[in-house]
Amino acid sequence: MRCTDCGREINNGSKFCPYCGVRVSKKKEKLLLIILVVAIFAIVAGAVCVIVSSVFGRIKEGGKASQEAKSGIGMAAVNGQIFNSSGAVNNKFKGADYYEFYTDPEGTVGMMFANEEVYLIDSGLKETLIDNGCVDAVMNYTGEYIYIATSEKSKLGKGLCIYSTKDNSYNLIEECDITFSSCITASPDGNTALVSRSDGIYIMSLDGTSEKIYDEQYSVSKVLAVSNDRKVAYFSPDPGEGLFCWKEGNVINLYNEYFSGDIALNSDCKKILFKNMGDGLRYFDSNEMSESKVILSSSHLDASFKGREFIYSDAEVDYFPGADSFEGMYIIADRSSYWLNADMEVVCKSDSMACAYSDREFKVYDIEDGSIKAITYKDGKVVGEAFKVPGDSFSIGNIINDPLSDKAYCLSDNGTVFVLDENGNHSEIGTVKNAYGLWRDYSNGKRIVAVENENGDLVYIVYGQLVNED
Repeated sequence: MRCTDCGREINNGSKFCPYCGVRVSKKKEKLLLIILVVAIFAIVAGAVCVIVSSVFGRIKEGGKASQEAKSGIGMAAVNGQIFNSSGAVNNKFKGADYYEFYTDPEGTVGMMFANEEVYLIDSGLKETLIDNGCVDAVMNYTGEYIYIATSEKSKLGKGLCIYSTKDNSYNLIEECDITFSSCITASPDGNTALVSRSDGIYIMSLDGTSEKIYDEQYSVSKVLAVSNDRKVAYFSPDPGEGLFCWKEGNVINLYNEYFSGDIALNSDCKKILFKNMGDGLRYFDSNEMSESKVILSSSHLDASFKGREFIYSDAEVDYFPGADSFEGMYIIADRSSYWLNADMEVVCKSDSMACAYSDREFKVYDIEDGSIKAITYKDGKVVGEAFKVPGDSFSIGNIINDPLSDKAYCLSDNGTVFVLDENGNHSEIGTVKNAYGLWRDYSNGKRIVAVENENGDLVYIVYGQLVNED
């Protein structure tokens, strides 16, 4: 068997990895098994796509949330249930076989696709039906626009459509043939979309303009990102042609093997970090349009920028609006901690790894001698003991940043879950019977912490609530 953290071969039945010290999960790393082939892609495409469409201003009102509607900052979906930070829950989509859920950064508006129906979700978790019968859809980073690939069943006909969450308007941008999921991505500001059509890859905009940037040679390509100024785009043609960057008419192959990995975009989408499965971390600057640079060759690593991870995410592409560059990116590899400097070179700061840290006070939290220790960001100096539980202890690896807030979760050896803030304040959430360890899981682009028990079942931690896996 292999360690689910560092990937090294270890003895069957091992509870801890002798190389990195992490508690070994009995559940396979689901995110490392996502290897797309064209046949599977075609089968899954119709089921996993994000579907949104409507008619001008005519929107059917949806039902109420299962609990009293409370507006909250932030939303997340697990098992089809939608949660917000105020404790409200919407159970309308619970048990859906396939769904996609997106929100803006503040969680004031969301989009849910399930069973070929697309709903707008407000901050109180009230759902409003928009339309059905579409192929693919995506919400831009700010949540102002939803781009929709529609079929003949759509109320607006077949093509690329745009829905505005600001005024509920809905328009057809252009009639075209878009037949697969993962064929639309929007620029962060929402004014532009990168679209894989049956006749090529296009940059299409709200004003109706479109520009063909790449000839399709196969039935589907995966589009990944496009900049606000329409000058740079990233995509991955199938099957197995690698990762490409287009810049104002020029195309460069950044990675010439099949790409199914993770990408981090800086604020203007001109610089990226990317990692393919089984390979190391690379950097590319479109201002130079030269070959990508290998930053760290280790194939098993984790990377975070100010507390936010981008590797091992089902979102595949993560946008970092506050990052002009990736200086200060924190990387864990081979039981060591690294930081990226201004020249995009790794600097080893410690021969041990810290599993969680705050983006406010820039303190790293790690587990040592059964207690939670606070370590100064970037210099590795121990500040002091954050907290210790009498009669209980913490094992290596059982502390993880909460991706839905600025806090961290930690699991004691007795199965008690605690939440820890950047100042070291902590409180108890609850206890999970037969808890085995903390786990990073992902649901529709939202990273969610879960507790795994000895049977491999998960209990999700969503805005401080423990939610059993279906």
